[in-house]
Amino acid sequence: MPRYRIEYIRNKCIGAFACVSMDPASFAMNDDNKADLTNARKEQRGEDEVWIIETDELGSLVQAAQACPVNIIKVVDTKTGKVLAP
Repeated sequence: MPRYRIEYIRNKCIGAFACVSMDPASFAMNDDNKADLTNARKEQRGEDEVWIIETDELGSLVQAAQACPVNIIKVVDTKTGKVLAP
């Protein structure tokens, strides 16, 4: 099991692209003025469209989550369950 899980609620993105600025390897701008989480699987949770990746390397993902003005990017340590960001 990968060490970290990143959950991004894409439909709540306001298009500030702070995540793209902090981690362009993981987030990309899209034509609909929302960021895309690269190589993510998509999951519907009620009205929320959650994009998820699991990884062993965080890179700048914590900084990207912390930079999001609407706090819709969550970084979780899968071994401890601790939320590392936002």
